[in-house]
Amino acid sequence: MSVARRPTVVDVARAANVSVGTVSNVVSGVRNVRPETRERVERAIAELGFRPNTIARALIRRRTQTVGMVIPDVTNPFFSDLIWEVERALTDAHYAVLFGNSANDPARERRYLEAFLSRRVDALVVVVTAGADLDFVRGLAAEVPTLFVDRLVPPDVESVVGDNAAGMALVVDHLVGLGHRRLALVNGDRGLETARAREAGVQAALARHGLELEARSSGEFTLASGDEQAAALFERRERPTGVIAANDLLAMGVLAAASCSGLAIPGDMSVSGYDDIAYAAFTSPPLTTVRQPARAMGEEAVRLLLARLEGDQSPPSRVVVDPELRVRASTGPAPVAR
Repeated sequence: MSVARRPTVVDVARAANVSVGTVSNVVSGVRNVRPETRERVERAIAELGFRPNTIARALIRRRTQTVGMVIPDVTNPFFSDLIWEVERALTDAHYAVLFGNSANDPARERRYLEAFLSRRVDALVVVVTAGADLDFVRGLAAEVPTLFVDRLVPPDVESVVGDNAAGMALVVDHLVGLGHRRLALVNGDRGLETARAREAGVQAALARHGLELEARSSGEFTLASGDEQAAALFERRERPTGVIAANDLLAMGVLAAASCSGLAIPGDMSVSGYDDIAYAAFTSPPLTTVRQPARAMGEEAVRLLLARLEGDQSPPSRVVVDPELRVRASTGPAPVAR
């Protein structure tokens, strides 16, 4: 049984009655071709079902049409959403995306990034770990267009971040408006600027209301850490009436610990999160949280990155995406003091 031969550039040239060079110019777009000639070549390509060799095109354009992306925790739904949005937007722009999960390990993060550079990716999208080497970060941006997302990095590199202080202020104002005066913070890794910024946002918002945190703790941005921190919090003689968690996974851990302790949410205690991951609306009760729009962040990141790939030489910018409060059933009026 014979296998049909794939059409080649020579076949297209013969069908369109042009030179092989003209077909290459139409496919690669590196030189102008007269409209009537281009139309004839494109018609021949369609009729023959010709597929250009993408590797050859990359060599001509000195591009690989690939972007490397490294995130710190693929199990965190927020980062999964971010991957999806970046991949979707880059695919629309005809780029393939290579992914790496650093697992919050700076050494692993660096190995991924160096591997991507050795494979000559055209650009990088990075969510840095807590211990990222900032000099190395700057070096990346000097070699290829590099965009940092979600976590703050030095101001001389391009980034898209959320307004953590504004987001936490929304939560504090909401809870204080419900009559809460004893609030606790359950935080992630304070080695991350994100954790420090969210804590500072809570402190500043409480100060506006003439209040201070009843308690605060930190760990990792995980379910297990939220459960562990909450269990210790619930052992206090004077429990807070509201718990502000620095992300949704921490908040879900708090909800689990509250259930084990026989606490009613929000009757005995209100709980809030941050990020508004897909599962936040399906917890029991549904979680009040701050929506940090992964889609907007991903789209803005790709917009900036494509501009760099097209030759934009303007100074690096930091785009700040505004958060929104999503009020659900996990927060309610402060319980009456016994």
